[in-house]
Amino acid sequence: MITYLELKNFKCFDNLEIDLAPITLITGINGMGKSSVIQSLLMLRQSFDERYLQTEDKILLNGQLTKLVSGEDLRYVLADTLLTTINLEFSDSLEATWNIKAEGSKELLSCEQSDKKSVYDENLFKDNFQYICAERLGPRMSYDKTLISKHKGRLGTGNTELTASFLYKCLSENKKLPVSNLKYPGLKSDLIYDNTNAWLSHIGYEGASVSANEITQNKIELRYSFARGKFSGKDFSPVNVGFGFSYVLPVILSVLSAEPGSLILVENPEAHLHPAAQSKIGKLLALAAQNDIQIVVETHSDHFLNGIRVGVRKKTIEPTKVLIHYFNSELVDDVDRLFKETIKILPDGKIDEWPRNFFDEWDNNLMQLI
Repeated sequence: MITYLELKNFKCFDNLEIDLAPITLITGINGMGKSSVIQSLLMLRQSFDERYLQTEDKILLNGQLTKLVSGEDLRYVLADTLLTTINLEFSDSLEATWNIKAEGSKELLSCEQSDKKSVYDENLFKDNFQYICAERLGPRMSYDKTLISKHKGRLGTGNTELTASFLYKCLSENKKLPVSNLKYPGLKSDLIYDNTNAWLSHIGYEGASVSANEITQNKIELRYSFARGKFSGKDFSPVNVGFGFSYVLPVILSVLSAEPGSLILVENPEAHLHPAAQSKIGKLLALAAQNDIQIVVETHSDHFLNGIRVGVRKKTIEPTKVLIHYFNSELVDDVDRLFKETIKILPDGKIDEWPRNFFDEWDNNLMQLI
């Protein structure tokens, strides 16, 4: 598990030090570098996937997981050196450093690594790694059937294009939950497919379920059905139900299929979900983090945050397993300096210190209305 990340001369950061917990929330003002934190990890991962790290001591900027343009774009604009540095520390006391020569228009950069073997056994580089980006694949009438094994068990390259294939594989092979504590309360089945539908019903819409069917050799069809209301017994194409179902399905699948010790990076898990659903997906991710699955989340949702807080209060997750990093900026000597405040959740679910502009707009608007 990653416990610490340091970035030097990386994009908008001259120097950033950030602790990581079993579940880490990254939030704050737009344009303050939240995505850059996740991109630093994605850059390492895609360089590993293409074997540039292991065989050539090189960093791949533009790959399947992220695109960082060029060395010049990667390097902090006010840097007085060509070196960009990433330093990681892990829970087993291992530390690894990558010194990257970020120069010119190059998109394949030379890199000096402090550790070239042991670090590849850490969760960032394991097959069960998952990344779910903010721009996920929306509803489709059908989805390409792809061999999951070719993508190391992932739901895709970030936009979750393999979700339908992944769900179909879970169904056809009767795959079981790797973490039994993620079984939906009261459900007897320990199959990923059954539990996906139970959590989907709980989070999205009571009685909702999804099926995955092979319609041709190369195509998978998803169909959504609802167990109550006037449409009970009918099923519908994803294009005829809300975007929220297509956006939350890969988040649920990534959690339920995760092995202990794995790493999931998620951007905006709350996208297209109503407030209650945002809170419930927060509680599910908190439960996963309590059970040895590391999750790094970029979010703008106070409802998602509050779901985590309720999870702490109800002892779903220990407060020490949650960290919140709030990113903002201030003007120092005519330079806009980014800063980070680390926020902790207390055992009763309260926030230890509430910074200005940290999910306080509801109160700000209310003061203008009363």
